[in-house]
Order: sequence, then C-alpha cells, then structure tokens
Amino acid sequence: MKKKLLLGAILFASFLTANAQDSCDAATAVTTGQYSVSAINGAYEAGCYAGNSQNAPAAEWYAYTATANGYLTVSSAITGNANGEAGIDTRLSILTGTCAALECYGYNDDVDPNATTPDYRSEATVPVESGTVYYIVWDNNWQNQAFVFDVTFTAADCVSPNVFGFQSPSVGTDSASLSWMAAPGSPDYDVMYGAIGFTTDDTTGTTVSVDTNSADLSDLPAEANLWYYVRSNCGDSQGDWVGPFALTLAAGLDYSNGFDDAANRADGFRNLAGWGLSTDENEGATLSHSPTGFLFSALSTTGASNSWILAKPVVLAAGEEVTFSYYAQLLTNSTTLNATLNVTVGMSSDISTHDIVDTYTFAGSAAYANHTFTYTADVAGTYYFAFNNASAQATGNNFILLDTVLLDSNLGSEDFLASQFSIYPNPASDVINIANAENILVNGVQIVDLNGRVVKSAKFNGVTEAQINISDLSSGMYLMNVSSDQGTITKKIVKK
Repeated sequence: MKKKLLLGAILFASFLTANAQDSCDAATAVTTGQYSVSAINGAYEAGCYAGNSQNAPAAEWYAYTATANGYLTVSSAITGNANGEAGIDTRLSILTGTCAALECYGYNDDVDPNATTPDYRSEATVPVESGTVYYIVWDNNWQNQAFVFDVTFTAADCVSPNVFGFQSPSVGTDSASLSWMAAPGSPDYDVMYGAIGFTTDDTTGTTVSVDTNSADLSDLPAEANLWYYVRSNCGDSQGDWVGPFALTLAAGLDYSNGFDDAANRADGFRNLAGWGLSTDENEGATLSHSPTGFLFSALSTTGASNSWILAKPVVLAAGEEVTFSYYAQLLTNSTTLNATLNVTVGMSSDISTHDIVDTYTFAGSAAYANHTFTYTADVAGTYYFAFNNASAQATGNNFILLDTVLLDSNLGSEDFLASQFSIYPNPASDVINIANAENILVNGVQIVDLNGRVVKSAKFNGVTEAQINISDLSSGMYLMNVSSDQGTITKKIVKK
C-alpha cells in the first residue's frame, strides 16, 4: 500500500495467457504458472480478512481447483514486477465457498512495506484440500496498473491449519478455550503454549495433543499474556507449526496499565486497527501522562475515524460495578478541534457484538484530562472493553493520546469496613490469612466461585484473626465473603 496512486505500464515475458474476469461467477480457471493482469476494472464482490477490501471498487477474479492436499502460494513478488516506491502495489485475497456465500481464506496487502526498499507487492500461502475451488482476487484499492502473478502448489501428506482460520480464544484468568478451522485431511493436532517470545524449538513450551480442532487449556499462569502455536499431527508425520498467536488471559480487578513496563507495556492490550503503542523513552517523557509509554491514534483526514484497540479482558461477577478511568489528550495545533473516544464492552473480543457504554468528547489541549465512568456487569464472566476513536474528519496531523487506564471494583457499600481487613497472601496457593487491627470479630468465611457457587466455608467464634485453607481449590479467581460483628465484606482472591 502506497499513499499515492501509481499509473503506468510494464512489459512482461514468459507468462501464461488467461484473461481475467470481473466477477466471481465468471472467474478464470488457472493451474500453476505465471499469469498476467493487464488492468483491474471489475466489481469486487466480497470482503476479506484485513483493511477495507469489501469497499474496493474493482477486482480481477481467478479460480484454482486443488488436485491434492497441500499448500497453494499466490504471489506478485516475482521478477518482472518492479519493487520499491515506483514499483507494483497490489492487494490479494483468497476466498472459499460459493459465489453467493464467500469466506476469506487468505489475504496479503504488502510483503514488507517497512523495509529500506519497501515491497508493496503481495504474497499469501494457504493450505488447500483436493477438489476444493479457491478464488484468487486482485483488487485495485491502491493502483490499477498491469502486473504478473505466480501460482505454485506443494503437495503434503500432513497439512497444518490455515493461519486465517483461528478464532479469538475464550479466556478466564487461568484457562482458555482455543478453536480453529479444521485442516485438510482431518488430522489430530498438537498445541504448544508458553511465555511471549518463546519458539517451538524452546524447551519452555508446554504441548498438549487433541483429536479435534479445538483445545481447552487449564491451570495456566493466572492473568498471564502468552503465545501459542498449532500443528497437524498425522501420526507418522506432522505439519509445520502455525503461529505464534496471542493468548491473553483475563485479569481480575483492580487492574491498571500505564504502558510504562518496558518488558510488558501492552499487557494484553491488542490493536485491531489504527492504534499504536509508543515505546520511545524520549517521546514518552514529554507526551505520556505516566512516563514513558502511551497509546495513540490519528484522526482521519478522509472521513470519520474508526480506529479500535481492545483492552486486556477482565473477569467480573454478576452485579459487580466497575469504575473505569483513563487519561486522554488531543494533540493538535487547533484550539477548536474536538475528538471523540467511545468505550465499548461485550463478552467477546468481536467488537461487532459490543455496546457503547461511554462517550468522551474533548478539545485540543496541552494537558491530559481524566475521564471516569461506571459500568455494572449483568452476569458473571469475562468482559472485553475496547476504545474506539470515533472522531469527525479533521485536517492536518492530530492524535488522540491515551494513558493510565484503571478499572476498579465497587462491590458494595462496605468499602470502609473492607479497608480495615488484611487478606494475605493474595494470590495464594495454600492458605489465606484474615486479620485486622480494629478488633473486628470474624464469625465466618465463605468462598464463592464466579458462577455464584459456594466452594468452601468456615465458621469462627468471634476472632480477630482467621486462616482458611484453599489448597484443594482449582486455580482461578474467587470471591471471599467475610462476616463479622460489624457487617460483611467481600474480597477478590486468586488461587495460584
């Protein structure tokens, strides 16, 4: 993708002749080899994985039918297509299904747009199954000049899943459910997970094997941010590892992130489109609210902004009220320009299912301003909050800066009483101690899971200090209700 439209003509040699068609129904059949695209002038009829492909004004359609199980590679990054700023700028989608119901199967815009010599050509490799038709679609989102593309196929006995077929995990504080599109040949699978940065060659990863295209993981490090890989296992052979994919476990409240931990600035915040994370120490010292990291999103100059970033998911109890706080600033030379920042929430990382729970409109200012609102969970579960830059169209360089995100729990009106108690250690693996310095008498303790089930209870005869053994509980988050002569308090605890 280049910022300007390049026009021109390029001469090619040694390619197969196959005039492209302008619709899925009339897609030109291709096998392996090189094909020329003389111009892009047809109607694009389906969207794909990234960007705004569904809005592309034109495309050229081809159809490849797999003759065996293996891997299909489609590429315009070949000799004959000029590279660099003055070179070819293509965008590729690979679709499956019928023309009436197409699904994205592969996508690539630029091979390497950030290289010293940027490569705006496109290449994608996808697993394919014998007898299945795969649609190859080139659209003119960036330019419409002629180019050549290459189709190659490599047969394989054991084919791994498609990287585009992985769904967002469903997570708790120490558990996750993974799922992905079944690989050709219906193999078994291996899943390897570990700390961010690990590779499949490391001995630090943990591997589990499953016979379906899903895996339930438990007893994971509480609230951790992990990576995972998946490969097909065909018994006497295995496919290549696919990944890494992010596995962000949910946090318990209270949660905060000032993006200042150099080893883990993001801490589960995930960019969907249009947000960046500054890690520049000098820049952060002057532009962040809590030096040295911050998030930023540019205001669009071509239309209303629609940039999204997901926060680390959090686990909430039914009826739990959350105080949500953050600091924002509009970095601009204008004193009259406004920015709009929505916060949305849902019980899925799919932002299309979210509801807007708060809107903050603020003007250009030299200082950060704090914005706070409350949210109450309807049911117990994992909640996904997201920030949406929804500002109106602007001119020039203008940025929303976002920093110091806080989520605090307000479980009731007994805050003062709760502040008199010490609950330690927390997280804990064996026992939790309950103490206070105000001679408040403890009469009983009840531990409840996040589904409202009482999993442990103990009675005491008016003691100022108590201890309860949790070694037999499963790892995870619980609510501890402590009844006393001055009332009942609720504390969140984590069993390691």
